[in-house]
Amino acid sequence: MTQSRRRFSVAFKVKVAMAALSNLKTLTELSEEYEEHPVMISKWKSELQKNASGIFTGEKKSAEWKEKKKIDELYRQIGQQKVEIDWMKKKLRADKNLIEKIDKNHPRLSTRRQAELLGIQRSNIYYKHRVKAEDDLYKEKKLDIREDPKMLSYGVRRMARELRRQGIKIGRKRTKRLMKELRIKAIYCRPKTSIPNKEHLKYQYLLKNKEIKNPNEVWSTDITYIKTKKGYLYLTAIIDWHSRYILSWELSTTMEKEFCIQTLEKALNIATPEIFNSDQGVQYTNTEHTDILKKNGIKISMDGKERCLDNVFIERFWRSIKYEYLNLKEYELIQELYADIKEYIDWYNKKRLHQSLGYKTPYEIYYKNQNFNLAL
Repeated sequence: MTQSRRRFSVAFKVKVAMAALSNLKTLTELSEEYEEHPVMISKWKSELQKNASGIFTGEKKSAEWKEKKKIDELYRQIGQQKVEIDWMKKKLRADKNLIEKIDKNHPRLSTRRQAELLGIQRSNIYYKHRVKAEDDLYKEKKLDIREDPKMLSYGVRRMARELRRQGIKIGRKRTKRLMKELRIKAIYCRPKTSIPNKEHLKYQYLLKNKEIKNPNEVWSTDITYIKTKKGYLYLTAIIDWHSRYILSWELSTTMEKEFCIQTLEKALNIATPEIFNSDQGVQYTNTEHTDILKKNGIKISMDGKERCLDNVFIERFWRSIKYEYLNLKEYELIQELYADIKEYIDWYNKKRLHQSLGYKTPYEIYYKNQNFNLAL
């Protein structure tokens, strides 16, 4: 019996996409509520944002719609076949004699293709297993290494090299397999918030050896993640380099460009910088973001690849807000997290003393000799 593909009405997709746009729940919460994968919910949200203008302009794209429907049907058939093949592979995994089913003399199916259909590695057909006791010895050595706190960050490559230094002949792939069996993982920061797009234009870094003497000479921005009980949320902010003043910020359940653009527009309602610095993430290299900067006569600066210190002040702010406040709690509701971020940034701007600012607050430095105020 084949597994039928789930179908959703347009009204249901719009309902889920609107819930995602509201930013009141994380993708994990929405996935549990509507019983749909977070990737699909994010896709529906993007499609709603992309096609929303057509609702008001009355545009009709019947030819494109028919073509899209045809393509969707082809993808549906391909997906159905993949589901069936995956189902077959799972059922066959229970069979311990899969390798014996390989017919090396089949006139039309190669050994490689037979291995793919059965869901096994082609190398297993020729591989002769080593003595299990040898693997057990390697596992014991790995556990001994992991007892040293300084080696908790060791991944597959460094673990393999450490074992070879102890006289054990072992490769990276075997080390990876044994670490997986022992459930050993290197400790490091998991989510990646800077995802570049090769097609987007990158800009030079303009701040090397630059002396910044006044507010609004340089602003910078970045994205960080915040872990909650229901999943990850993403926080972006814009900081003035001279005063360390946080001009604007936004919280989102996804890493799409829209919440970065909203943060920029809010900051530009306060003032206009000479230079705007960011990393090379797709949120900042897209034309919508860069066009706003160009329209306002702002020079664009971008960090070098894998150079977090090029944007040191916003990175330092992430450390402050997390270690001084957010990491001390466990959040379940987005509203609670949002309120705490607002409370901390208000305190950070107006009350937190900075040694580098002569023990003054960012608010005092930023608004010194200026004739405008920000309603926080």
